[in-house]
Amino acid sequence: MRLVTYSRMGVPSIGVELNGGILDIPDAASHFGRKYHVRGQSFPSTMLDLLQWPSGIDVVRQIIERYESTPEGERLMTHPTDSVTLEAPIPRPGKIVALGKNYLDHVEETGSDVPEFPVIFAKFPSSVIGPDDSIVIPKVSSEIDWEVELGVVIGKSCKDVTEDK
Repeated sequence: MRLVTYSRMGVPSIGVELNGGILDIPDAASHFGRKYHVRGQSFPSTMLDLLQWPSGIDVVRQIIERYESTPEGERLMTHPTDSVTLEAPIPRPGKIVALGKNYLDHVEETGSDVPEFPVIFAKFPSSVIGPDDSIVIPKVSSEIDWEVELGVVIGKSCKDVTEDK
């Protein structure tokens, strides 16, 4: 399941990528006649609100199942991916915790040693952009240090969890 934040004709929304198109999640929830409420409000309209809703992902799975079980000629329309602009998955996330030197190739190319403990640092939430957005390089910089990024959304709070859990 690939969840996306997107805009169409300048209007932002959240969706799920299905069969080469984007199914608008709030529209689908409304279409299927189920009233979902979060803290007395209507269905979440942002990815952050959806992910913070305890049953949000389960509800999205139910919507997808309902969509896929509907006969093809009666299905809601999906937006072709080339008719939408994919935005940052979670615009302005609460925090971004990054790990430095977590790929051996990157450690070797920097000429440094593999650290004994993870190198942890924070990134500014404003550094998150959409897949087709331009990377703005400041005038004072002559190069950028790009690398593969892996995003993980942690869905449950935990503390002092043993390694086997």
